[in-house]
Amino acid sequence: MGITKRQDGLYVEFRVTDDGTCLRLDQSGKLKRWKVGGFDKKTAMNAEALIKTRLLSGQEQSPARSMTFAQLADQYLTLEHVQRARSQSHLWAIKALRDYFGSRPISSITTQDVIAYRASRAPRSIATINLEHTQLSTMLNAARRVFGWRGMNVAADVPKPDPKNSRDLVITQDQLMALMQAAAPHLRPLLLVAHDTGARRGELLKLEWADVSLERKELTLRDTKNGDTRVVPLTERCVAVLAGLPRGSRVFTFGGKPLRTIHGAFTAACRRAGIGGLRFHDLRHTAATNLRRAGVHTQIAMKIVGHKSDVMHRRYLSVSTDDLHQAADALQTHQATLITPEKKP
Repeated sequence: MGITKRQDGLYVEFRVTDDGTCLRLDQSGKLKRWKVGGFDKKTAMNAEALIKTRLLSGQEQSPARSMTFAQLADQYLTLEHVQRARSQSHLWAIKALRDYFGSRPISSITTQDVIAYRASRAPRSIATINLEHTQLSTMLNAARRVFGWRGMNVAADVPKPDPKNSRDLVITQDQLMALMQAAAPHLRPLLLVAHDTGARRGELLKLEWADVSLERKELTLRDTKNGDTRVVPLTERCVAVLAGLPRGSRVFTFGGKPLRTIHGAFTAACRRAGIGGLRFHDLRHTAATNLRRAGVHTQIAMKIVGHKSDVMHRRYLSVSTDDLHQAADALQTHQATLITPEKKP
């Protein structure tokens, strides 16, 4: 501890520990400085005595305790794993949260505030509000683990209603062919690879040739939604269609430039193919269901499509009437093998 001189003035410094509520003197703690201002040593000595008294009495508030939500948002976005895995939807969620909580100290946010936030976001979908709610909980956890805050994660105590948004739309091979025939040429390869691999739209749009091996029939998806890197096998027809694409940096391009958006082209293709209510994400849903129907082990299928939990994977599986009849046929065949033929006298 002591007084130090810098170009912009005098500073008082002490070694302290931060328990998330207040700072306390600790010779083995981290060095913290307080700017006194100016170069008057007497003023600095008075400030030193005052700060020491506050540290000894537990009156020097922890910076983490007074952290506002806006400050948390700024620091959260600088974290390496956040920069690597963030998506546009998460950035929108953070902006919505920041607009609402703004300069509020995070220690002042209560469960009632979280409930009020959810109510303020109506009439947006429950799924959207749940995404923002989850983002708030994630950021409060980061405040505890990374930034030394010792408060409670009140967002985790507020239940999130089930959006009941699971979908069972699985397109057939005939529909896929019709969709590809109706699609613009630059969109067709993307549709096929999405259908056969279950990769997310964002994962494919940023896919680079350096991560594609036609010889090994696989591609590597990096910086995925889950923050992981995964290797995905390719079907023969995916290998064939990729082999015909021009080589550059990105795999999927339009007019020689990386393809960035497909909404208009995909909507037009669905309209021309006569397939209503289809979303690009349903191709991922279809891939997961087709893997199950092909008899691929659940853990392998989860690895291919990038699901980390059985619950999430099951949401992507559809069971049709044909599946049920095939199960009954399989059971009947199995039962037939258990019957012991009667011996003739």
